[in-house]
Amino acid sequence: MSMSPPRPGSSGDRISEDEPPQTLETIEAAIQQLEAATVEASRTATTTQPAFQAVHLDRLADLYFSKYEITGNDDDLQRANSRSRDACVSGARASFQQPPGHSRAAQWHALQGSRLTLRYERFGDRKDLDDAINVYGEALRSLTEESGLQAVILMNQANALCTRYEADGATEDIEAAIRKAKDSLAASGSNAATVHNDLSTMYLSMYEKEGEVEHLEQAVSFAKEAVDKTDASDARLPTRLLNLASCLRALYDQNEQFLHIEETVITLQKAEQAGRGDGSSFLPHILSRLAHALYVRYTRAKESADLFEAMSKGEEALELAEGASASNFHPEVRRHLTTLLGTCREEAREYEDVDVAGREEVVEAGASSR
Repeated sequence: MSMSPPRPGSSGDRISEDEPPQTLETIEAAIQQLEAATVEASRTATTTQPAFQAVHLDRLADLYFSKYEITGNDDDLQRANSRSRDACVSGARASFQQPPGHSRAAQWHALQGSRLTLRYERFGDRKDLDDAINVYGEALRSLTEESGLQAVILMNQANALCTRYEADGATEDIEAAIRKAKDSLAASGSNAATVHNDLSTMYLSMYEKEGEVEHLEQAVSFAKEAVDKTDASDARLPTRLLNLASCLRALYDQNEQFLHIEETVITLQKAEQAGRGDGSSFLPHILSRLAHALYVRYTRAKESADLFEAMSKGEEALELAEGASASNFHPEVRRHLTTLLGTCREEAREYEDVDVAGREEVVEAGASSR
């Protein structure tokens, strides 16, 4: 599906407690400070340790990448790539300096796996993804006993395998991903909602490639479990509702039962409400999906209110996404939404005389919900 949200577990379901600076000025100031600290750190034994260097370089890579998303300057992207590559080198040294079976060895391998996965997401080098999967395996082999860390590493490796499946379509990768995710679920405890959500995206990916309806049904089932297990105050609720809506929309596309487009609209409306409540960065995606779903419902029920609301939500989505980077609001999503709005405006002409009051009512209702 061309407008699927980012995979929960890689970005969509991960909530950062330490948000990076958002303005160009603060990013540049942070970069200057960290680059100076790098020079100073090279003079002391403690800060030349590979583990320290890797974390330090990770932060610099994040800052340069954030700067690139604002400026679009290839030099910033290259600096982000270079600092990230250096972090991987230091991280590998830190991982293998730990004695075999040492309790921290698994942690350093797991961190290296996350570092390589992020590199793949940002720069697209397939070797990084393959290396991440292998390093997560090293992390699992380094564990001396079962622990909560095992469940986390299993899920990270499962998500990386699913990402490779989406790229290559190798059935053994998705089968291994689902098996590891289910193993993780058995020991996930309070993290069960995240695992259910990730399993949903895995089964949805399988359905999209292989077309087996039972995979889609599993995706819907796990997505509903994830939403049911998520507190209303949880910042991940909007993305989990968005994932459920994706599954329900796929179900409608498969069988064209009106009930499923109704459920899709209702789920996206809940996602919108949750997203507005916590200022979710996914709100433009939610509104975009809602605009599409409302238009589909309009084509079935021919209720003009759906058409006008689709226009209102779509216009707001584009407004909120103005200036967003390609990684935050993909150009293809923007193009499809712009096309939809053009179609809606054409069809709205037949209601210009008879439904002006109705349109105003919809727009006012939408404004009051913001």
